[in-house]
Amino acid sequence: MRLLIISPVFVPLADSESFCGGKFAAALLDAGVDVTVICSHSMSPRHRVDSSSRWKSLAPVTVDVPNPPAPPLGTRCRLGLRYRTTEWTAWTAAVVGKARELHRRAAPFDAIISRSYPWQAHIPAYWVASELGIPWVANLNDPWNLGAFIPDPASRAGWELGWNARRWRHRVFSRADILTFPCERLRDFSLRDGPRRKNVHVIPHISATSSRDVAAARDFVVLHAGKLGAQEVTGRRPDAIVDGLTRFFQQRVDARSRTRLMFVGGEDPVTRDHVARQGLTDVVTWVGHVSYEESLEYIARASVCLLVEADIKEGIFLPSKLCDYVAARKPVLALSPNEGTVRDLARHGGIVQVPPADSNGVSDALTLLFDAFCHGKLSDHVAPASLARRYEPDTVAEAFLRMIRDARAA
Repeated sequence: MRLLIISPVFVPLADSESFCGGKFAAALLDAGVDVTVICSHSMSPRHRVDSSSRWKSLAPVTVDVPNPPAPPLGTRCRLGLRYRTTEWTAWTAAVVGKARELHRRAAPFDAIISRSYPWQAHIPAYWVASELGIPWVANLNDPWNLGAFIPDPASRAGWELGWNARRWRHRVFSRADILTFPCERLRDFSLRDGPRRKNVHVIPHISATSSRDVAAARDFVVLHAGKLGAQEVTGRRPDAIVDGLTRFFQQRVDARSRTRLMFVGGEDPVTRDHVARQGLTDVVTWVGHVSYEESLEYIARASVCLLVEADIKEGIFLPSKLCDYVAARKPVLALSPNEGTVRDLARHGGIVQVPPADSNGVSDALTLLFDAFCHGKLSDHVAPASLARRYEPDTVAEAFLRMIRDARAA
């Protein structure tokens, strides 16, 4: 099988979306699929380059199509009419041309997959699928209107959907041969106001674990990997974990000398100041930016992994780091909405779910997990193997390829 993937944000750029796409493409390669990925590194100039060796196998199959400089107005109008879009017209034309070239140069593609965010990945996929007459799978890892989940009005202004974006949402949802989402709640939310009900599948994120044998920390280490605070557009803040840690130490004074809260990622000044006000600077540390593989090693050393979601009514996301936490066989303390994907998964075990602003609940959860740590019983709070298996590369790749074969046979 030969598959073309259009994923604008892709490894080795250091971004959660690129990591998800990289793990997905690598899983297909390992399953024996002939994969070609079209991306555009120039569209994400602010992202760091991730040095993880696991992305090296993807370099030979990755085609970087830069976003061309803005063409003259007449050309933009012509391309806009040709591709029915007011955005990314030159890049769309370049990707369609490159896909056509790759299709004819070797064996024809059997299907095309477009992955978002950003949603503009689906524009060239629509035209390539139409021209080549091959099935089109449109994958959405986030809601189309992600701006609705950004609490800061100033930040939200750049994410608001215009007429073109709304029109393409309708076109993608009605014309793609298959729609895929990483979890049921994002699927249901996305289709809530649309007519689409057929050929919709859940293909979860793929997990990864450290390839090295890493000794667990001797202290009780609660670890968060990824972006938080000012670095995160949806307003995920760790205030409750900091306040809950303070309350935990007030109740269990003996725990302070054995406990560490570690953030793997860039330091958030607001959180740093809050930590200082609570007198926790000796307990809380920021590792700073590390490679994806190094983050997996930190996860492997941790006692408990921390997940922080936005304080919203319904948690419709499947956080990709949660899949890595579960795969690492770590107990998870999740600050997540009482209604949502993470709460659904917590029913399987291995996830202690607390509302995002509930510092008292955090304190109680830390007490539970610390006592288990002291008695050598943390394994009692690990998710079952059946849940970890759900996110393993071969499981996800097998489900995806079965879906493609069924679509081609229909």
